[in-house]
Amino acid sequence: MSVKLLNAKAVAKRLEQLIEDHSEIHVAVAWGYNGYLSDCLLRNKNKFSSVTFGLAFCQTDPDLIDRLIGVKNAFVADGGNKTFHPKLYYFRTGDVAEAIIGSSNFTRGGMDKNWEASVHIKGSWNAPFFS
Repeated sequence: MSVKLLNAKAVAKRLEQLIEDHSEIHVAVAWGYNGYLSDCLLRNKNKFSSVTFGLAFCQTDPDLIDRLIGVKNAFVADGGNKTFHPKLYYFRTGDVAEAIIGSSNFTRGGMDKNWEASVHIKGSWNAPFFS
């Protein structure tokens, strides 16, 4: 298993690669934006196993929400009196799994200008970490 520390820009670059390369996409993230990385994600919507963006504090771009309407396995999460706040990106193809977990939301800030810290983990899909 390999583990690497990533800053915001490295997260964006790695996500783009993982979205294109893997056959399963799982995302659970508090907020999302409608930009080039969203375009990449939606080009690969046939790979969605579960892609969920939160709605708290009106931080998810309404245009992204509109683009997700009717997409199989795409969801929005209204946490009610709690905030849906994960930042988890998980990908799998065959026996290989990769995840990015950390502070980076799927926003311009979280993928570019903010000071973020995330880890990229790659290993066998059945490793205890991924279960």
